Amino acid sequence: MKFGIFYELSVPRPFSRANEWLTYHNALEQCRVADEVGFDHVWAV
Repeated sequence: MKFGIFYELSVPRPFSRANEWLTYHNALEQCRVADEVGFDHVWAV
């Protein structure tokens, strides 16, 4: 069986470069950890 994670990234209000950066940074960190623990796929929209 293969496992993956799916992201529908959205930046919370108030919109700012800092909030946008943090949203993507957190998602990429979660992807890195998922890879370490053996997840097979990542989808993002």
